[in-house]
Amino acid sequence: MIMAVMAGRHGSKVVILSLCSMVVSGLLPTDGVEQMDFDIFQSKFNRTYSKGSTEYEHRHQVFKQNVLSCAESNSQRTSPHDAQCGVTQFSDMTMAEFLEGHTILHAEDGSRCGGDEPPCQTKAVGQDLPEQWDWRQQGVVTGVRDQQLCGSCWAFGVVETIESHWAIRHGELHELSVQQLLDCTPHCSCKGCFTGDAFKWLVQSRTALELRKDNPYADEKKQCASRPTTNVRISNYSCCHFEPSAELTQLRSVLFQNGPFAIMINAASLKDYVGGIIQHHCPFKNVNGGYHSVVVVGYDMTGEVPYWIIRNSWGEAFGEEGYFRVVMGKSMCGLGVQITYPVI
Repeated sequence: MIMAVMAGRHGSKVVILSLCSMVVSGLLPTDGVEQMDFDIFQSKFNRTYSKGSTEYEHRHQVFKQNVLSCAESNSQRTSPHDAQCGVTQFSDMTMAEFLEGHTILHAEDGSRCGGDEPPCQTKAVGQDLPEQWDWRQQGVVTGVRDQQLCGSCWAFGVVETIESHWAIRHGELHELSVQQLLDCTPHCSCKGCFTGDAFKWLVQSRTALELRKDNPYADEKKQCASRPTTNVRISNYSCCHFEPSAELTQLRSVLFQNGPFAIMINAASLKDYVGGIIQHHCPFKNVNGGYHSVVVVGYDMTGEVPYWIIRNSWGEAFGEEGYFRVVMGKSMCGLGVQITYPVI
């Protein structure tokens, strides 16, 4: 038998025994395999498929195929630092369903920068930068949230970076309303948007942001009824690109000098991610779409494999307490293709 790893909250991992290796070797038929595993999955992630129903059988088959695929993927790991595949909240979904419900299916290659925003500020190449930096340890990053089934990752990326940059500049950390941005940003919705477009609207409209508690997230776009309850607003924003060769220098400098920034990545590799460092098989371009906005909050170059620390918007049950790690220096998943952050 092999062990499949199930993502848990607060960094815990629920380990479930699987018969996958015996199935792969042909020792057992697939009928009845992982029945107990699927029941545990349903209980953990609040699924209510009725046993014997067509939906139950379909989701059970999808679950089994995903677990088998993870077993194969994990067998090809060459380093203990490599990303690990396991049972996640998406394990009863096909890849197409996952991409449609949790990512932006279509995105233009290249930048959506308008050209009138300030360039990304970086320290001179060669200037000393810390080998390790994590903005969470500075007390300027709010808790992980969950976008649910709305493709609003762009709004989370914008709001989360504003929260952090305001705290860095003014010493006040507020939880701000993602719903306000989702409702009021023109031409943006649960079908997606670009962070640069949302930042530009905030600059041009001089809109101040509401607190999260005053306009909580609703998992859908509603009529705009913005009633700002803070004086938090931005004066401008930066949008830029970096070549892979600049990732260890200039991009690191942007993070350390300015604060967390939003990026757009290929999210296909995140569907079954439960931990570790993504180092392979994650190009930016994806023929099936699946682009996703996330926020880089730190990096660590002290170990064998240097990595970025990235915040997601799929809840704390995802990955490493809502975060994931990506190797530095390879432009993995498209990191550095487009980054944006606010100017307070």
